[in-house]
Formats: sequence, C-alpha cells, structure tokens
Amino acid sequence: MRPGGRPFVSVIVVSWNASALLDRCLTCLRDQDHESFEVIVVDDGSDDDTVEQAVEHLVDERFTVVRQLLNRGCPAARNLGLRYATGDIVAFIDADGFAHRGWLTGLVEAFADPTVGGAASVVFFDGDPLLLNGTGGTINQQWWAADLNALAPLPGAEMPNDILYPMGCGMAVRREALAAVGPFDDRMFNYYDDVDFGVRIWRAGWRIVVAKSARIDHGFGHSGGAPLRKVLLCEQNRMRVAFKHAAPGALVVWVLRELLATSRAASPRHEIKREALAWNLRHLPSLLRGRLALLGRPRPPRELFDPSPGERFVVEPPVGGRPSWDELGAAVVLDEDGSPGLAFGWHAPERESDYWFAWAGASSALVFDLDSPAEKLQLRLRQPPWALGPLRLELRSLEQPGRAWNFVLVPRGTEWRTQELPALLPDGRYVLLLSAPAAAPNEPNEARTIGVAIQSALVA
Repeated sequence: MRPGGRPFVSVIVVSWNASALLDRCLTCLRDQDHESFEVIVVDDGSDDDTVEQAVEHLVDERFTVVRQLLNRGCPAARNLGLRYATGDIVAFIDADGFAHRGWLTGLVEAFADPTVGGAASVVFFDGDPLLLNGTGGTINQQWWAADLNALAPLPGAEMPNDILYPMGCGMAVRREALAAVGPFDDRMFNYYDDVDFGVRIWRAGWRIVVAKSARIDHGFGHSGGAPLRKVLLCEQNRMRVAFKHAAPGALVVWVLRELLATSRAASPRHEIKREALAWNLRHLPSLLRGRLALLGRPRPPRELFDPSPGERFVVEPPVGGRPSWDELGAAVVLDEDGSPGLAFGWHAPERESDYWFAWAGASSALVFDLDSPAEKLQLRLRQPPWALGPLRLELRSLEQPGRAWNFVLVPRGTEWRTQELPALLPDGRYVLLLSAPAAAPNEPNEARTIGVAIQSALVA
C-alpha cells in the first residue's frame, strides 16, 4: 500500500512480435484513472521492433522494460515480470489487450473483499462493445477449458461471481496469494497456464471472482500461432493440469476416458493426442513434484466445474453475427445482405414484395451512430401471429451506459406498422435492445425461434 492508502498495482505486459499492437496497449495503460501503478513490459524474444515500441514509453517513469533473448512462452515471461513487480496487486495483460480507462479501478475494487486472491476482467472482442470474449473460465470432466460467456452478447449475459480461473489477459492476483501459490508453470509454453494458476489459487485457500467493472478489449488471436501447434499445446497442457489437480478417483476415470478418446480419434488428432501424452511422460518428474506440492490442499468447489464429460466445449455463436462498426449511421435499412447495424439475434434476411426484412429471436439488437442530436426512434416492424406478449425495447447509449430509454409495444395484429417513439438523444453511438416472448414458427421444418420482424429503424 502506497501513501494515500490506495493499493499499488503492478501491471505485467507480455509481448512477443507485437510491434503493431504494443503502442496502443501501453497508451491505454498510461491513461488509467487509478494512478497508483507501475507497468513492466516483458518482451519474450521478439525479432521485430517490439522492444523499440516499448522503450518509447520509458518517458513515463512508471514504465520498465525487460527482455528475455529467447522466446520461452507466456508463463516464463510472466514469471520474469514477477521478479520486478512490487505492487500489492499484480495484474497481467497481453500486448493485444486494450484496457478501458477504469480497468485498474475495477480490479482494485474486487480485492476489497479480503477472501479474494484472484480476479478476472470482463473481456470483449476488440472493436465490438457488445460481444464478450470471456468472463473467467471453467473446465469439464476431461479438463477441457472454456471461457465463460464466450461469444455471448453483453446485454443479458449472466455475469458469474466466483469462477474457477481468470483468463490470462486481464487476470489480477493479490500479493499474499502470489506468495502462497508460487510462479507460473513455465513447462506450459502457452495455453492452460492460467487454468493451472487459477486452480492453485483456490487450493491455496483464496477465492477468484469476476471484477465486473474491469473491462478490456482483446485483439483475439494475435499470439495463437499455427492451428495444429495450438491444438498440440492445448492437449499436452490440459493433460498436465489434469494430472496435477484431479482427485485420485477422478484421475483414474479421466485416464480411462482419455485413452478411449485417443483410440477413437482420427488422424491427425490421434497423433497429436499421442504426442501430448508422450510429452507429459517425458516431464513426469516435474509433474509429480507439482502434484506432491499440492498434497492435502483442498480442491475448488464442485459448482465451479462444468459437468459435461466430452471432448472440448461447443460454443455456438449468437444468431446474426456482429455489426460493421465502421459503416454505422442513423438508419438501419434491411437488404439482401442484412445491414451494418444488425448486431446479435437476427436470422437471415427475407424478402416480401419489394421489401427486405429480418426476423429476430427472443433477444436481439440494432446499433446506430448519430452525428447530430435526434428526437425520435422510428421502427417499421411486425410481430408474428403467435406473439404471446409485448415487445420490450431499451435504447441505450454505448458511451454513457447510464443513459437509457425504455418502451413497451403491445401486439396489434400481424401487419407491418410504423411505430414512432420519442427519445431526445445527443449525438453518439446507441444500441437498441429488443426483447420478445419468442416462439417457434408454424412451419415444422424450421428449427428457429422468432419474436419480431424489422424492415427498418431510423433515429431522427
């Protein structure tokens, strides 16, 4: 704790060949509204001008740059950063993570609870303030990891409180918890090191929570590498985490299921699983040391685990995809390609007479960008014949989240109608959230739910 009583935060930035991203990442950190912090940039053996980009920020005395000459992977880079960190709280962000201005403030608030040893950020896909990358994570019975709320639209997403592990990009740990847990497992070059670290925090007697106001935009995929290489790393590290942490009885069941999955896997997956198992056997001594070090320590609560037994998690993207943020205007008009303003929740466009329209499911959204103030929202819509109740609308500012306008539209037949709704709006970006009591269409071969159809929407 520094003078003034505000917790001092060390932010460790892991970077590898990130010259195109690092300046933006570090600029976001310099602009934080929590002023009591330091930044340690760790270059993981880059062969581009990443280091030069980092050095330019040394004009800010809160910044330090350290370098390892070889590319040793994310856990080793985080461990190097820990040697220089002096904070009461240590936060981690990747070079493709772009922190919102209140990120550190949100993390510090999470640690006001003395039982909290770790915290996860709310991570968005970069460029889309409505679509979540994740809010911490869980694992299933085969120790496959999944980011909670991955690909979920923010409006309506169920934010967890306690979680099994924080995503590596945006995680934070209390200094006392770090002392109890020890360094990251640097045998795991990339992937699943955050899973292992989260489980170890729980086993050291601390909780991990989601810091709901700590937000990051993530340029997802920058550091992923070749697809087959990523699959191999995930396989071998998942096995390592299971070997280290599964209870004895559960470990026997896990091994049997793993052998069965390997025998059934087609090439090249079969070879990858065998190579991953061989890698773990070669690293058996360190694996046994890690398991013995945790002997007798409690395991995380069962409710933090996903009960599914299968290979991998299947994450379904939201219906309708993502809007084209650079093409937004004050109007959303449907054509055969949809519209740049369609966010989540929309089925493919359909044509009726001279008009294109799209059906929405139970929850959907439109987005607008106003370059001048507006006085009303005008919708061209219709509800299905089986509409069971009112359509609820919420028009929300994306730049001032506290500003919102709410409307309720009761069903009035099945014909197209134009509905005008008063709303005095300053310029800026807005999202219109639509919630309808959806039902399945009458056609038996259509496996979809629909709640309202939209031809156009205009803020004027």
